[in-house]
Amino acid sequence: MILLNDVKKSYRTGKEKHGVLNGVTLTIKEGEMVAVMGRSGVGKSTLLYILAGLEKPSDGSFVFNDLNIGNLSSSEAANWRKRHVGFVLQNHALIEEKTVFENMALPLRYSSKSKIEIVERVAYLLKELGLENQGDKYPRQLSGGQSQRVAIGRALANNPDLILADEPTGSLDEETEATILNIFKKVNKQGKTFILVTHDESVAKVCDRTVKMKDGLIIEI
Repeated sequence: MILLNDVKKSYRTGKEKHGVLNGVTLTIKEGEMVAVMGRSGVGKSTLLYILAGLEKPSDGSFVFNDLNIGNLSSSEAANWRKRHVGFVLQNHALIEEKTVFENMALPLRYSSKSKIEIVERVAYLLKELGLENQGDKYPRQLSGGQSQRVAIGRALANNPDLILADEPTGSLDEETEATILNIFKKVNKQGKTFILVTHDESVAKVCDRTVKMKDGLIIEI
């Protein structure tokens, strides 16, 4: 379970203090699929970074399964993230010099998995994502939809409890978007928690509920 209690986040630019999150309180149950919507600059991505343990709240708390993530050191947060969080970005963020297989294997290598475990897990994900014949290709040889599926595979590699996605279908056509959302729903039905930042109402409609943000606050659920 995720508990955000009066979470605030601000940054300093010179002498000025800029508030991005201004008191976000939200509960997300295990296995939920939640869309976060709002105009650019309202704090959606900052909220995702806090949920990933990449940023700490300036005030308030983020608790994940009874663990206060804001109290962790940088190395502790990194270890927690490796075990529990998968991240999918709009621009895929694949490493161009590495093959599809190598990109998907990266989180497993960072987790010190054995070579056999890595091969078995990546082979399973390639098959599940319809990429079984693409493992030796490089990102430049893939379509946008294939690249996003590789990014999803990388996010799922360590079998995380929580998958965070920042505009995961923003650059895709409708057919490819539907494919990606079907993958998300399939994984969600396995008990994984999804939080998707999106501008797309069609993406929000496949989620269990939608959280709307404005000026660093939740204005509607």
